[in-house]
Amino acid sequence: MTTKREACEKWVQRDFSNIPYALLERAYLANEQVGEDIEILAPTPDDWAERYYTDYLDGYSEDFPTFEQWQDQNNDLYDWDDPEELDYGRQDYEDELLSHQKANEQAIEKAKEAAREDGWYENVGPLPMWGWVFVPNNGLDADWIEANAKEISELGFTVYQTEEIGVYLGINGAGYDFYDAHWLPLYDLRGLQWHDEG
Repeated sequence: MTTKREACEKWVQRDFSNIPYALLERAYLANEQVGEDIEILAPTPDDWAERYYTDYLDGYSEDFPTFEQWQDQNNDLYDWDDPEELDYGRQDYEDELLSHQKANEQAIEKAKEAAREDGWYENVGPLPMWGWVFVPNNGLDADWIEANAKEISELGFTVYQTEEIGVYLGINGAGYDFYDAHWLPLYDLRGLQWHDEG
């Protein structure tokens, strides 16, 4: 009986070639032409910003009190038993709520911009943290990776491409089980069924 992990390990070992980080560094970074020579297909800056902008939020507060809570906080400003005062208070509440929502939207956009400008290149970059990259040996795998780069990046891979190598994968991580975290989810996403059920 072949387990899913065994099938996945066989797939990775057979159908991917490993290229050391140092070789890429010498080949592509010597002249600091990263943008021209190494293309990052995914995650894109927008993908990164959408996923990690919360790390860049400053002074953001998503919660806003309900009208009933707001009433309790402003008992000294309104006579809530007076219908006219109640209408005024409700309008003031709506105005404050709208202002709060706009401020939060601006904070989110500012955080996303920071994630695009700083976090993406710093955390993705032209070379992964792990000392090897993984190049598909099979043209069908390469085509599939290129077509599904965004979804693959959501599994923790960075999808790269160069003219000489083609498409390849990197992992910005170390010190944990790559199969559990990355390769088994990729095996599932690829739709492979090379293991025995049960």
